[in-house]
Formats: sequence, C-alpha cells, structure tokens
Amino acid sequence: MCSPSIPLYRRPDLRQRAAELRAQGLKYVEIAKVVGGSVALVQRLLAPMPPLIETLPRPMWCRHCGRAKVNRPKGLCWTCSMSPAIRERYGPISPNGRRGVPAPRGNRPKAEPTTATPGSDAKIEVLAQRAERGERLWHPRDHQAEGSAKRVEVRVCRVAIQSR
Repeated sequence: MCSPSIPLYRRPDLRQRAAELRAQGLKYVEIAKVVGGSVALVQRLLAPMPPLIETLPRPMWCRHCGRAKVNRPKGLCWTCSMSPAIRERYGPISPNGRRGVPAPRGNRPKAEPTTATPGSDAKIEVLAQRAERGERLWHPRDHQAEGSAKRVEVRVCRVAIQSR
C-alpha cells in the first residue's frame, strides 16, 4: 500500500483500477462508488498525470561561479557578466553566436580597387584581406564580370525610369 502522504490521484493502484473500469464502459459516478471517492477524484485519476518535480528541467547555473542562475548571454549570471575579464573567457553558447572576423561598423576606409574577377579565388582572397583590415568590402571601381550591368549604368537607368 502507498504511503498516506501521496495524494489519492497519484496512487498508481487507484489510477489503474479507474482506467480499467472506464475501459469497461462505466460512468464517472459509478467508478467513484467503486473506488470510494468523488467524481472530481475520478476525473483526476483518469487525466494525464502532471510531471513530478524531479522530472522538471532544472535551471541553468552560471558557467563561471556555478552559484547563480543564468540570466545573461554566454551562460553567465549578472555579476560574472559585468566583469570584462570573465566575459572574454567564455564564448557564446548559442549556435548563432558570432564567428570569424567581426564586421566593423560606421565609417570605414575605402579599399583599393581590384582587377580580380568576381567569384574567383583571387577576389575571395582580396575580400578576406579587406575584412581583416576593417575596410569596405566593395569598391565602385572593382572589376566587373563580362555582361554584368555596371553600377553607373544601373543608376542611370533608375534616374531615367523615375523621370518618365
């Protein structure tokens, strides 16, 4: 027999007996008489059982101190995330975290134009060097592929269309 501290609706023997009686086609009132409880108890016995506390997910703890709950990016608590030295030690835990060379923001110096054709290994190398130096990736006078519309031509077309 189960311990008296367990609620009646959690007792496996009563749950099983109520399910068997319901499968036989008995109504809730009839099952309540057999089980020795109310209709509300029978409804709880036949309802899906909520998870026990042990099965619920536990909160994440800080990756650095391990004492506080995580509430900041990188899996850190508020106190640890306020220290720049600690923040630098831990990378992002999100799969969308930043990788590679960070893209500089604001005014960036213009790069020198290149004669490398778009899509070639040489052009990709030039773009990588520009990114590492923090320069703009594209220059208006970069080499254009044959048959591609020049930027100047596109601008002229837009002006011509808008003026009609």
